[in-house]
Amino acid sequence: MNTTVAAHEPWSKRPRFAPRQLLDAQRLNAALDDELDRQRLLNVALHGWGVVFGFGVEIPGSGPDHRLRRADCVRVTCGLALDAFGRMLHTEDRWLSLAQLEGKVPAGEGTYTLLVHHAERLDPPDHACSGTGPQWREYGVVFTLQPDCKPFDDGCPDLNDLCLTRTDYVRRRIGSAKGSPGRSSDLDQACDRPGSLRPARCGSWCYDPAAGVPIACVQISDRSEGDETGGDTHGEETGKARRDEHQGHQDAPCLVIDRVCTDECSPVRHVYRSPLLHELLSCCDVDLPRVERVSWPAWWTMSSRPVTWDDFVARIQDVDEDHADDGFAIWFTRPVRTNTVTPSSAILTVLVPERRADYWEAARVPIAVHPLSVDGDLARGVQLVPTSNWRRNETNDEWSSFERGARFEITLRGQLIRDDCGHMLNAVPTDVGCAPCQGRPGDDVVWPFAVSRRRRPDEGDGDPYDTTPQGETT
Repeated sequence: MNTTVAAHEPWSKRPRFAPRQLLDAQRLNAALDDELDRQRLLNVALHGWGVVFGFGVEIPGSGPDHRLRRADCVRVTCGLALDAFGRMLHTEDRWLSLAQLEGKVPAGEGTYTLLVHHAERLDPPDHACSGTGPQWREYGVVFTLQPDCKPFDDGCPDLNDLCLTRTDYVRRRIGSAKGSPGRSSDLDQACDRPGSLRPARCGSWCYDPAAGVPIACVQISDRSEGDETGGDTHGEETGKARRDEHQGHQDAPCLVIDRVCTDECSPVRHVYRSPLLHELLSCCDVDLPRVERVSWPAWWTMSSRPVTWDDFVARIQDVDEDHADDGFAIWFTRPVRTNTVTPSSAILTVLVPERRADYWEAARVPIAVHPLSVDGDLARGVQLVPTSNWRRNETNDEWSSFERGARFEITLRGQLIRDDCGHMLNAVPTDVGCAPCQGRPGDDVVWPFAVSRRRRPDEGDGDPYDTTPQGETT
């Protein structure tokens, strides 16, 4: 338990060795204990507690549901964890049965949290007649079950002060200042010392029951009925032996680990390694859909000159889905939901100069959005097709609105477009690619281009209202 100390009380004490000084066990052990305490404190301060890597819990699969008729053992993979006091918990790949668990044995079916605990022992034990040989302190782990599974919440803490500065947020989260959102929960035992160890049921191991690290949520089921009906392939005699082993008497339920939860119900908390933090900061855990390419790439670059009227008409009139790239087609890096790409999220806007002061007047072109490369309710691309009336009036009629030229903008509203996972569109322009720190999830992607004026059949060689790409009259 944390206590208040005097002003000049040392927090660490280790022996200082001098030449020709006798090295006794007390001083050497004191130096070792001090080093272990420093390591514990540093682990908690820098890393918190939880699973660093591994400690996966697997049930050997035997069928489409990946279950055994008799899940005698689960496989715990090689891993490293830190407990709330900063002690390292390590295991190699191992098989684990209910009979090998410490603590209270499950009394019936239900969900349980599987925890790993720090354990240690002296080899040989203090009471052993081992002669003058060295005694070793060995470190290991034991496992326990705790009723129920509480999902670990690794989300952001609630902020009551919406104007909180980053400096104040950091000071409050590390416990240097009081106030919401408060000190991080992984520091709750940072200034405490570990409690006393409890002897394990078998062997000379002792473990800390109060500092377990959750590694899985498991479902315990009763399979005793399967033994009686012949559903258990191990036979009645073997089933009876297991019941005696797990529960201590013949008529006890036959409890087995039936399922391991690895989704949102998992109680596992993690220690974020530096390489993992780099990946998370780079959003490597989310692959947002982006625009892969468009069918008019040369029209919208920064150095693009106005598109000729004939080229524009040829592309705007092409509505054949089998030749979508001859029209206005947009392709994504991964499929998106077809019901999210509509005239509300894919927009074709035209800007034409009015005659009095050359203002650019904007109007939305009526279009239909045709999904391309459809697979169920997903599409890999879309084609923007103006309505037939608009195409007839603006590209075939000699009194088109584009007699003085026009500007077009094709816009995708990323906040409205979703992929199969519900992720928004990453509105990074296609010429930027995957440059780091330039992601724009939910933003708009805009492709502007200019179209040269259309000459009417009754025109001469010049037009006083002809405009430059900047909208200035010539």
